Amino acid sequence: MPYVSLKDLKLYYEELGRGETVLFLHSHFSRGILAFGAQIQPFQGKYRWVKRQV
Repeated sequence: MPYVSLKDLKLYYEELGRGETVLFLHSHFSRGILAFGAQIQPFQGKYRWVKRQV
């Protein structure tokens, strides 16, 4: 499982796609990564996206 450590914090993340990285940001009150469901599939063929797990 991929993790990144930032000081005392350890975050799990997932990656999909290839190419330049696209960062999807959402508010705490949104549906998370589901809010970007329509954008992910078209982007994954050309870009790499990283999703953090909360």
